[in-house]
Amino acid sequence: MFKTWAMVTACVCTFGLIGKVVGEPVGEFVLSEYATATPELAPSAAESELNYVEARGEGLASQPSGLTPSRPSASVLAGLSGTHLGKLEVESWFNPVSFSSLLLFFCLVLMVGIAYSTRQLHKLNTELGRRSLELERRGLDLGGSNEQLKREIGERRRMETELRASENFYASLVETVPQNIFRKDLAGRYTFANRALCATLGKPPGEITGKTDHDFFAADLAARFQKEDEQVLAGNKQVEIEQIYPTRTRGRICVQMIKTPLFDSDGRPIGLQGIFWDVTERKRAGQELESAHRQLIDASRRVGMAEVATGVLHNVGNVLNSVNVSATLVCEQVQRSKVTSLGKVAALLSEHADVPGFLIEDKRGQQLPGYLKDLAEHLRKEQATMLRELDSLVKNIEHIKEIVYMQQAYAKLSGLNVAVKASEIVEDALRMNSSALTRHDVQVLREYQEDPILVVDKHQILQSLVNLIRNAKYACDESGRPSKQIRLRIGRHGDDRVRIQVVDNGVGIPRENLGRLFTRGFTTRADGHGFGLHSSLMVAREMGGTLTAHSDGPGQGAIFTLELPLQPKVPPQ
Repeated sequence: MFKTWAMVTACVCTFGLIGKVVGEPVGEFVLSEYATATPELAPSAAESELNYVEARGEGLASQPSGLTPSRPSASVLAGLSGTHLGKLEVESWFNPVSFSSLLLFFCLVLMVGIAYSTRQLHKLNTELGRRSLELERRGLDLGGSNEQLKREIGERRRMETELRASENFYASLVETVPQNIFRKDLAGRYTFANRALCATLGKPPGEITGKTDHDFFAADLAARFQKEDEQVLAGNKQVEIEQIYPTRTRGRICVQMIKTPLFDSDGRPIGLQGIFWDVTERKRAGQELESAHRQLIDASRRVGMAEVATGVLHNVGNVLNSVNVSATLVCEQVQRSKVTSLGKVAALLSEHADVPGFLIEDKRGQQLPGYLKDLAEHLRKEQATMLRELDSLVKNIEHIKEIVYMQQAYAKLSGLNVAVKASEIVEDALRMNSSALTRHDVQVLREYQEDPILVVDKHQILQSLVNLIRNAKYACDESGRPSKQIRLRIGRHGDDRVRIQVVDNGVGIPRENLGRLFTRGFTTRADGHGFGLHSSLMVAREMGGTLTAHSDGPGQGAIFTLELPLQPKVPPQ
């Protein structure tokens, strides 16, 4: 609506401008023509004009007669009603005398057309700008899409290059590895065979693909391979087995076979692939290693038995030293005995038996009562000393008998698992080392939190504990401490294991020696042979247990921990 009124206003202003250009005011022309056509209305028009001039402060005296002032068309038309305008004849506008009216009409039409064209051009320009911005935006989007497409094309080319390189690498890898690789479809036909498999079967790839195991192996062996393939496909999982595989050049060999099912993109099985390699030498080496391991265990057991025997002999030797001391003291006491003096007294009395006053009148007779009293006291003391030594001698002999009996009992149980309390084995090991511990003034502290019953080979465990306690005694002795202590701890580790610890405050173990402490032949003592800890470790492993050592360093003591299952390890079938 605003644009329409602006257009009308522009047209009205243009009328006045055209009137001035052609030399005839539009208002004068209109009013003159109107007055001529309707003379009865001329006075009212003149009055309206006069009122307009007076309102502007202009006098009529300076104006020529007749209504010929130059006024805007809107002022002129303001005094005319619709009825008066209707009375004007149409042909008066096209009077040849009034050429300006025709020119005004065309100018009006032209201005309206120009205004309409300008409006349309403005709308078109606006739409063109919008379309231009849209095209520019689309051009930018197209440029971005083009760059993205270029990047995607470059990325795809790079991926294709990498894929070709990966395929080439895979092909070269599969063809050059020494392992035998193959693929089969669901019918058991070979779809791929690498170079190693071709060499194993002694046939080129063209004679393998499309064939089944029945074309290369005996019927029973081919049937077994086919059954294994069916189990792999039915289970949908990888299977690894050891089996005997016939070859063209080497005969029957032992191979490690891995078979894996293959699936398509929808998860449906399409076949299987397999890889196998020769493990004949490894099996042979494993058997030799197992044999050597058994021999080593036997040797370790013999060494342990020798350790125990040495400990027994050492303890027996210590007891025999005590027996020897006691026997020597008894012999010396007998040699110094005053029993011979008693014989002299008896001989003297027998010689003077016929002399009635010998004990009273004879000087020697008078001394006999006091001498006999002193001799009796001396013989009493001598008897007490001899009895004491004989008692010690009997106890030492009993100790020897106990040690020998215990060794014999363990020797009878060697190789047999029996139920026994952990503390019982520990106490037996302490008794076998008791003489050495007493001689070196080593204090033994017992910390038995629990005392579970375990089923073990008592003889082998005793060997290990005797060795651990003896090593702890040596460590304490070499430390030079005035207070030497060995702590023996027993407790559970979990629900099915027992832990036995031998803790000493001896010389400790350097960090660099902890890693090779259980190595066969390693020792830090000048007179050691390096078999004890190694054999103890072998015994623990054989029973399904562990043996470990810990030390914070030189001078910090050491802790040896033996862990054993409460029930013996079940050997694999």
